[in-house]
Amino acid sequence: MDETDYEALAEAYVCYEGLVEDASLQDRRGLTKSQCAIIWALAAMDGMSVGTLAKHVAVSKEQATRMVNTLAERGLVARTRDQGNGRIVNVSLTNKGNDELARRIRERNASMGKMLAPLSEDDRRRLVESARTSAQILKRALCGPQCAAPIPAPRPESSSPESRP
Repeated sequence: MDETDYEALAEAYVCYEGLVEDASLQDRRGLTKSQCAIIWALAAMDGMSVGTLAKHVAVSKEQATRMVNTLAERGLVARTRDQGNGRIVNVSLTNKGNDELARRIRERNASMGKMLAPLSEDDRRRLVESARTSAQILKRALCGPQCAAPIPAPRPESSSPESRP
């Protein structure tokens, strides 16, 4: 790769970041940007260890632990000890966390739809195709094959605010 290739990647990053952050973080409801990032990361791979979460949101393990503690106090995530290694703490979204995620996804999608409305149908289709391809490649580069799966659709809103088992 040469300098222009890196510039193209950086420019694409800035554009995607602006689009997604504007759409995803407009109403954080008392959550920090990094706490929101943890919720989004758990949407991609629920049950991650705190260490893996830290890598996903580019913070130290200590910072991730503090954020998870705050999210747990708010009832959005639950912590469990890993069955194979009791020193590892895994984090999952609770029903309340899934409800919050579903709400945020609806709001993000509506916001992104408005932002992309001026584009032609063909441009929107091409943008989505390139975003899917880019996401898969970048996931493999950043955290390996375990992160390469597409982000699943949100779980339906629960009727109970209690944590999942």
